[in-house]
Amino acid sequence: CTFKVKMGEGKQFNLQAEDPDQEPLQYFWTKNDEKIWNGPNYNYLSESGFTGIDVVKGWVTDGIDSVFHQWNVNVVVSVELSSFSASSAAEKLAIELNWVTGKEEDNLGFNIYRSMQKEGTFKKVNEEMIAPEPSGSYTYLDVKIEAGVHYYYKLEDVSVYGIRTMHGPVLAELSLPKSFSLEQNYPNPFNPETTIKFQLPKHAQVYIGIYNILGQRS
Repeated sequence: CTFKVKMGEGKQFNLQAEDPDQEPLQYFWTKNDEKIWNGPNYNYLSESGFTGIDVVKGWVTDGIDSVFHQWNVNVVVSVELSSFSASSAAEKLAIELNWVTGKEEDNLGFNIYRSMQKEGTFKKVNEEMIAPEPSGSYTYLDVKIEAGVHYYYKLEDVSVYGIRTMHGPVLAELSLPKSFSLEQNYPNPFNPETTIKFQLPKHAQVYIGIYNILGQRS
């Protein structure tokens, strides 16, 4: 028989048999033709990162003859990812991450993780979990970065059962500006604070002077 389990979930299998000659019976289990367990009961647990078919067989033997019952376990994911990409959004001074899902089932949401090394430690970027979207299309802007630095990103989906699946990594770099620039502050007028954005093509010391409508520098 064939049935589905989600990645990270488990299933208990049981065997019970009687020998017509009243010979003592032994039980053992194989998964994909590899012996994995002895006894009449087996607790199957799907491996993280694996999707596809696991062939589980429960064997009974009297030492001479052996028979088995077979189960085909179809391991599926809560989220089927169609695409996941990261690119420079220089006009927003950010790295833009985009992903599209083909299917979502029992999905609680997503988290974004970032590292400066492909095999390094990835740290979560978003403060709150990114909620599922009916459209299956997502965009996230990472603004806490430096221009000219390579960043690796991973996407984590979390099921309502607490099963976490990682996707990626993908690589992106916020390109350095080609010239010095100073943007209009916002809001303007302001009280008591405003935001001023500027860009530098290289490391430099910067002084910003603020003047009021009378030309007086604060």
